[in-house]
Amino acid sequence: MNIKVSSNGIYDLQVLLAFCLVSTPLLFFLPDSSFSSLLVFFHLSIVSGYAIFSSIFPSNRIEEESEFASTFRDLAKSKISFFDRIIPSFFISIVTSSFVILFFEILGLSPRISFELQISIISTFFTSIALIRRSNLEIQDRFNFELDFQIPSPRGLDRFNQIIALCLLVGSALTASFVLEVRNTPMEPESFTELYFLDESNSFESYPFSSPLGQQNQISIGVSNQEGSSRTYELKLTHLYYGFDESSNQSSIGDPIFEENIAISSFQDNFTLAHSTSRNFDYEFALFDEGLWGLEVELYSIGPIIENSPYRRIFLWIEVT
Repeated sequence: MNIKVSSNGIYDLQVLLAFCLVSTPLLFFLPDSSFSSLLVFFHLSIVSGYAIFSSIFPSNRIEEESEFASTFRDLAKSKISFFDRIIPSFFISIVTSSFVILFFEILGLSPRISFELQISIISTFFTSIALIRRSNLEIQDRFNFELDFQIPSPRGLDRFNQIIALCLLVGSALTASFVLEVRNTPMEPESFTELYFLDESNSFESYPFSSPLGQQNQISIGVSNQEGSSRTYELKLTHLYYGFDESSNQSSIGDPIFEENIAISSFQDNFTLAHSTSRNFDYEFALFDEGLWGLEVELYSIGPIIENSPYRRIFLWIEVT
């Protein structure tokens, strides 16, 4: 079987322009879809570079666009083959992406569109320029991509090559079946419970790492259920005092001088959280001994799974002066 493909001078750019015109609105309206990720891959790897290269060199030779051709004695050697365009296109695509990032970074500008959409618009612009420039050339001067490939008949192969072809065919079929199996197998969501501290403004920015003696402090303790079903929890809060013992520090939890279990009604009551819900507990406290303190929070799971040991545990160091 003989396969022959010719771009007729502009078909490659017409296909490229159609790709850009389709991918640009998709990247705008569906930026997070898996199909958009595939479009971005092509834009960043080859499309933008090929468009820029073709806009600079629209013809099938470079003697008119550049003095580089004058270094050849035979002008026929200055013709640009298909691979001469593809290979630099990869590097131009990488350089273009880097330039766009540095351009906005240096100028301190923040465009309102995503980086992927910026590259798609650049590809569309240069593809249009390349198509216009190549259309203005004579047909014989245009770059024309031609592919003439002869597919050999299996009967024409010797026995060794027939075995290799059969193994490749079976291997490809098995690989395709494995890919489809993985794609159609539903992924089990990860199950976990989050336990965390929040400051007075319900953020993670200003924990009371240090406190004057006797000052009233406030902190929130957050619990988030991502287990996939309802869970019942219980919180236990403990103050640990380490004083000025240098063996106890913020990188190693040693034995405290004394510890005090805090009995607060809102903590002692069991509470139930549905899946993908959370609850915050506000806690006000004051510390009346100078030195290093530790605020320890332990979360126990008591339903439907009962855990005798803490299910989650967090620790906050506070220096009292």
